[in-house]
Amino acid sequence: MCNIVAETLGLLHYGEELNRFVSVSVERGWSSKRDLIGYYNPLTRKYDKSNGKIYDALRVLDVERDKSKYPFIIMLDEANLSPIEYYWADFMRLTDRSSLNDMYINIGAERELYVPETLKFVATINTDQTTETLSPRLIDRACIIKLPKVEPKNNDDASSVSTEIITWDNFVKTFSKTAELNPITQKGIKEIYKLFNDYGMSVSPRTQLGIKNYVVSAQEIMEDEPNTLAREKALDFAVVQKLLPKINGYYSVYERFFDSLKQLCKEYNLSMTEDAVMKIIDAQERNMGYCQYLI
Repeated sequence: MCNIVAETLGLLHYGEELNRFVSVSVERGWSSKRDLIGYYNPLTRKYDKSNGKIYDALRVLDVERDKSKYPFIIMLDEANLSPIEYYWADFMRLTDRSSLNDMYINIGAERELYVPETLKFVATINTDQTTETLSPRLIDRACIIKLPKVEPKNNDDASSVSTEIITWDNFVKTFSKTAELNPITQKGIKEIYKLFNDYGMSVSPRTQLGIKNYVVSAQEIMEDEPNTLAREKALDFAVVQKLLPKINGYYSVYERFFDSLKQLCKEYNLSMTEDAVMKIIDAQERNMGYCQYLI
């Protein structure tokens, strides 16, 4: 799916030597950016690269700076084989971009590298006994998409995808809207936030802003359906991706929370959220009463 996104944006055909999509296989035991990128060796006075493609990408983006015209995606495959917030710590800091200092990353070389906003990370994860759990810090900064179980089938559709590269300006124009939320949606969001906060799952200002930006943009792109409005569908996706991953504890603690959340789902027509909650409740019976969205 990540490759499909890159193909659709035209990032796989940017140039013969350097595409704007880099895939990295994360290994067990990574603990710092040295494992992800590399480090400067003072003895040889050279940079020992752990992954040459990432290092080269960062150098290219440093040269482009604010004139960077096209998106650049780095994919972390099996990202939680090691704790993501360890080896990805410097990039986690850049997600907030609160000052000019948050535009640079120190990779241990002779100078810091400038990281424009065109750089985006995507990650694939699994949830089993061989992987690390996602920390609250990471969940607060990421949209987590849980893929449904599907039956495999052959793809007989050989239609080609457009490979014209999408400019960053067009990307921002499409997904950055400034309209206000519908009053009903605003009311629903506030009630959902209060419910999560009351049960110790704090919804940070960062998450609230991310959800608002997502809903405002998504409701313009999504279409109304016979039983669901676009704004309802957008809020539904936002709650599933940004809030449900916070659930992590025993059913005895969450039982009343689930009852209240299901009621809000019916009131604001959040069918995906309601289905996800029912699956969490069903799964806890097989997990000694433990509830977690990502199980």
